[in-house]
Amino acid sequence: MKGRILKLLMAAIIISAILVVWSSTRMIGPSTGPSASPTPTPTPTITLPEGHPPIGRIKSVSFDKDEYYAGDVVIAALEVENIGGADITSEKVTIKATCVRLDDFLANLYLKTLSKEERTETYTMDFSETIGSGQTEILSASFNTLAEIEASGMKVSLAGDYDILVTLDIDSKRADAVELKLTLLGA
Repeated sequence: MKGRILKLLMAAIIISAILVVWSSTRMIGPSTGPSASPTPTPTPTITLPEGHPPIGRIKSVSFDKDEYYAGDVVIAALEVENIGGADITSEKVTIKATCVRLDDFLANLYLKTLSKEERTETYTMDFSETIGSGQTEILSASFNTLAEIEASGMKVSLAGDYDILVTLDIDSKRADAVELKLTLLGA
């Protein structure tokens, strides 16, 4: 019994460390691989106060690969369309990755005890692309995932299922959001 409790406590520590380490590395750059379209589930455009209509929207999101393994760099290309009458000069992309299931049994048990906020990592990337009225531009963002972490001699894989929420802010105002699913495969 003592061994099981110790393993469960170790899994809790490991998961916490995973989330901190996983979010510590990110990079921004152009997509270099072939574009594969995930099956995004678009969310409705977020309504802004009257007089401040959104001038941009996420036309599509594509990943550079069909599947990812835990430890891969995830590269997402957002096609942003200017649907307003003025140029867009400042874009902010926020990616929230929420772990919904891990392949590791003990880690997954611990995961179920965490709140959504505790299971979510946020990546924010600022861009300054000029997008003219009626034009589209590709914003490419990437972040590193970890294959596994080790704590007290135990290795825990980060392979599992994640909900991804991609939001787009234009000139400091929320414009659009898209939800995606991402599975990190085990090695």
